[in-house]
Amino acid sequence: MIDSHKYHSSGRAAVFGEPDLVYSTVRMMCECGVMPVVCAAGSASPELDGLIRPEISELAGLYLVDEYKIADKADFKDIEEMIVTYKANILAGSSDGRRIAEDLHLPPGSKRISHT
Repeated sequence: MIDSHKYHSSGRAAVFGEPDLVYSTVRMMCECGVMPVVCAAGSASPELDGLIRPEISELAGLYLVDEYKIADKADFKDIEEMIVTYKANILAGSSDGRRIAEDLHLPPGSKRISHT
């Protein structure tokens, strides 16, 4: 992962799913230099924000990103709206995110990571 940020710095990710998936994926993306602009857990997880905000804030400062969103209790409609608002170009989450990719006319397999 050394110097991978050179290749990943244009990535603006939307990470969604269960809190443990969101937490681990966001941490990995920050390590690689991918900016998570949408972090959304489907269930209630008030502690998620405090766990990932420091790493996201640090990366946001390096990339001069002013806005990103960390949310819990988000449904797919909320996630889709956040993806548009925060201009995410990578989707990482459950395979149910394919509907969002279809709605937003994202090319199949193009910068979309799916975990089942």
